[in-house]
Amino acid sequence: MHLTCTNMEKDGDPVAGVKDALQQCLDGGIRNIVALRGDPPAGEDEWTAAEGGFTCALDLVKFIRKEFGDTFGIAVAGYPEGHPNAITELKDGEEANLSESELARCSHFDGKTYVCKDADFKTEMVYLKEKVDAGAGKIDTSHKDNTIAAKIAFSHR
Repeated sequence: MHLTCTNMEKDGDPVAGVKDALQQCLDGGIRNIVALRGDPPAGEDEWTAAEGGFTCALDLVKFIRKEFGDTFGIAVAGYPEGHPNAITELKDGEEANLSESELARCSHFDGKTYVCKDADFKTEMVYLKEKVDAGAGKIDTSHKDNTIAAKIAFSHR
């Protein structure tokens, strides 16, 4: 089951909503969870955490392990090109100054070049390791947001 930090309140309490959803999974025989921050709620452009709720997938992983131990297998998202929020459009001529690893992560779409710069990518990898260290056992790299082309395409829906 995909479990997100978005719209998970029960009686105004996002933590209770997540715990309830996990208990329903357990009761229904579901043992694998994909822990995600989630997209902004319908009609909103930016994602913000619910007051008192979870702010990221790492929070969900930690909560699942604390409340349910090893009952669930947990997968998290990983971004080989960098998280969509960390990918930037390059200005003319900027590509010539990129590192070898940045060049390898570059995506070209609609005449523009996009990249997750090395410093941002390092931050993403540190965060990914935190999710694994907290208890995630699988990294899913096949989400629609993994390529800049997909990011651009889905941003126009």
